[in-house]
Amino acid sequence: GILNFPGETNDKLSTAIYRIYANLIRTVFDQIFYLKLVCSLDSSAKL
Repeated sequence: GILNFPGETNDKLSTAIYRIYANLIRTVFDQIFYLKLVCSLDSSAKL
C-alpha cells in the first residue's frame, strides 16, 4: 500500500485513501477546467 503499515488492512486502507485522493484531484481539475472555460467564454463575449 501507500502507507507502510504491516498487514492486509493497510492495502484496503491505502486503496480507499488513493480513491478518495483520485476523486478529489479529478474534481479539482474539473473545477479548474470549468472556470477556465467560463473565463475564456466571458472574455470572448466582451471582445
